[in-house]
Amino acid sequence: MLIGLAGLPASGKTSIAKQLEKYGFQNLSRDHFISSLFNPVHYSSRKQKDIAYKAMMLVAEYHLRSNRKVVLDCPSFSQRWAIKLAQETARKTRSKFKLIFLTCPDHTAVHRIRSSKNHTATDRTPALYFNVKKRFQPLTVRHAVIRTDRAIKDTMIDIIQYLKK
Repeated sequence: MLIGLAGLPASGKTSIAKQLEKYGFQNLSRDHFISSLFNPVHYSSRKQKDIAYKAMMLVAEYHLRSNRKVVLDCPSFSQRWAIKLAQETARKTRSKFKLIFLTCPDHTAVHRIRSSKNHTATDRTPALYFNVKKRFQPLTVRHAVIRTDRAIKDTMIDIIQYLKK
């Protein structure tokens, strides 16, 4: 199974991906791929983001072919080509692909951004959040919408129920 976590900055993608590790998922983060592949890192570089995403998908394919479950912590799902690549990777490996859009109110995201001092993506600011929100392309494929402005336990119950469908 291949799970894509979509959402704006600070919507909870990284936290949920870490929780899914407890359910046996391999956690692949585009931000970690960027920091591993590039020096210096430019998180605002579209080229670096796209290369990191493609590399991440190759690693996802490897894990899926080894019968491992994979979760993708990846803001690239705001772009249709990224969803298509994930769908194709799932098809090639005969895996299910499920997309989850994580959401929270603006004030929650801004609070998380201001409170987070050690996130991998060092460019996270409230201004970035609102800029990304303005240009985020609506998801046009089947997906679940899960709120993350509540206890993580409650959020995970909804996610696990969706994954069982």
